Amino acid sequence: MNNIMHFDLALALPTQAYYQIIHTLTRGLPPPVADTQEALLARNQAAIDKVAAMMPTNADEADLAAQCVACRAQADDVLRLIRLHDGDTKVVMKLDAQYIAMVRTSTAVRRELRQVQALRHKREANSASLRADESTQYIAARLMQQALEAGPVPAAVARQAGRGSAAGGDGTGR
Repeated sequence: MNNIMHFDLALALPTQAYYQIIHTLTRGLPPPVADTQEALLARNQAAIDKVAAMMPTNADEADLAAQCVACRAQADDVLRLIRLHDGDTKVVMKLDAQYIAMVRTSTAVRRELRQVQALRHKREANSASLRADESTQYIAARLMQQALEAGPVPAAVARQAGRGSAAGGDGTGR
């Protein structure tokens, strides 16, 4: 009996997307409190836990959740800097403005995530919409994967294609 599991490439794409999202998230976080491997791992795990708590069910939602967590982490780091520079009013005012901007951005991204999730929940309640969404997602993932595998279009071909579409779309220049 063959116990090797075979996965459809389109089903593996979300895992790859999550992998990329988490690596982008952790690179965008402020440094951990202590300069140790354990502190880095704890910081990363806390960020992952915060993203997971927002219950994203697809790559788009996970990306929004990661943006929210990263913005909030940056805001928290600005608070740390405010405490370090509490005697310098000019620096504190600039840092305070940065803090407010990051909190507002984090809040806006969180609100957007909730709106996306509410729309998804509404569409999931209708089986026809759900099937259409799943089909569209599958097709989009397959086409993007094929484009990725094909590699970049040679510059000469891209220029020729651009001239055709810019000149009327039929390549005749009319």
